[in-house]
Amino acid sequence: MAILTAKFTDDYVEFMAKYQGQIGGITHAGWDHSITHFIYGEGGWIDSSGGRVRRLPVTSLRDEGTSLHEIDAIVDASRTTDVRYPANSRGFFSKNLTSANFTYVAPYTIEIECTLDAGEFNNDGFGNNPQLWEIGLYCDHPTIVDSFMMAYATFEMQTKTGGSPLTNTVRLKFRNQ
Repeated sequence: MAILTAKFTDDYVEFMAKYQGQIGGITHAGWDHSITHFIYGEGGWIDSSGGRVRRLPVTSLRDEGTSLHEIDAIVDASRTTDVRYPANSRGFFSKNLTSANFTYVAPYTIEIECTLDAGEFNNDGFGNNPQLWEIGLYCDHPTIVDSFMMAYATFEMQTKTGGSPLTNTVRLKFRNQ
């Protein structure tokens, strides 16, 4: 089990600032910015001369169709130019979180356990074991009926195989350092 450090997306930081000040169109105090689910994806890598390597996390990835932050595997399918991944390498899987997935580990720091059970996401939709490189954490969108990515991490490739669970712990730090 790896511990991944995620970065907050640009929009999440902006919406949190607006929410705290009740400005910029967020006029309701009912926005639930709790983390509700995660999405693992097959994006998050670059093809170097030595083969595929982890891409550093980009906190400004946007789906060209919805303008929402998403993991790279979802964004790539919306790109009209600069397509990064083959069509058969853009699989992704979403799963809801429960309170049992969250652990307070230190001041300003929580960890979220993100597990794909043995029977989950064993096929990327093209008959292959998914090769995972990225994870996004999501919350409700503050102004539309949708969710959006609030934090993102990339990691060295992990292959999800049938019969085996896959777990990563995502660490979020709520403090500038």
